[in-house]
Amino acid sequence: MKFTLVRDYEVDCTDGELFDSKGKHLAWTIELPWRENKHQISCVPEGEYRYHKKFSQHLGWVLELEKVPDRSLIYIHSGNTVLDLLGCIAPGTKQGTLDIKGKNYPAVLNSKDAMNKILNLAGTSGTITIAKR
Repeated sequence: MKFTLVRDYEVDCTDGELFDSKGKHLAWTIELPWRENKHQISCVPEGEYRYHKKFSQHLGWVLELEKVPDRSLIYIHSGNTVLDLLGCIAPGTKQGTLDIKGKNYPAVLNSKDAMNKILNLAGTSGTITIAKR
């Protein structure tokens, strides 16, 4: 499968929209903000990446992006806010906010549902193009 992720860069997160190879909307995404591609605190740089399906003991089934410059263990996996991420991408069926300890965070919701949909389409490997909206 060939996915496309288009993103908007915000101060405290990176919001995105994931599409299938025919341009059909699959999910909303959330990532850390752009911080010069620094390990575990920045979103993924724009570009085209191969991915493969992988089982993580901690996260379950994920899509691992290959050859992300200066980075490793970059996944698309379930999560809701930037607090759930260390440089990875989390999908959701809706955008919203979550109150965590009295602070509202931008969020994607129903992440496990979105991740299952993506995994069902992904096959064992493919590509994802990541670009600015």
